[in-house]
Amino acid sequence: MGCVTSTHAHHLHLESAMRPASFGQRYLALFLDLLFLEILGALIAFPFIQQVDLNLRSVLISLFTGHRIDQESFTFILVYSAILTGLGSWYFVGFIGNNGQTPGKKLVGIQVRQQNGSPVNYSIAANRFFIGYSISTISFGLGFYWALFDTHNEAWHDKIASTRVIRF
Repeated sequence: MGCVTSTHAHHLHLESAMRPASFGQRYLALFLDLLFLEILGALIAFPFIQQVDLNLRSVLISLFTGHRIDQESFTFILVYSAILTGLGSWYFVGFIGNNGQTPGKKLVGIQVRQQNGSPVNYSIAANRFFIGYSISTISFGLGFYWALFDTHNEAWHDKIASTRVIRF
């Protein structure tokens, strides 16, 4: 009749304990993480900016007005982009792989877990970041906004890596 096995009971307990993080929580955490990364990237790039005596303001003006950027400025943009990409990889894979939380997620009170409730590892975090984030990004961000419409608030990178972002 109404017999509930211990495995089934454990699964039901896990489901109730794994309350999905809201879209707002997820994106506040992402905003905070990107802010932290931008500050870190600027601090790391600062010696490079000083070394080539580059006026960041003129680079930004050139970018927004469509004027040609000189070779030093172009090199700066490439190096800065590489720094931010490497930093982002280290940040998201490292923090998520270590304990399922970036600093932004920790501040907001959410965590990445496997679908079965187990902690994520570095392999899952790398898959989520390199494959999942790439697909979510190249689709003009649709993969990130998918969490608005999904029953468990999962974005494409969650589906790809079999993860969930939960409240804790």
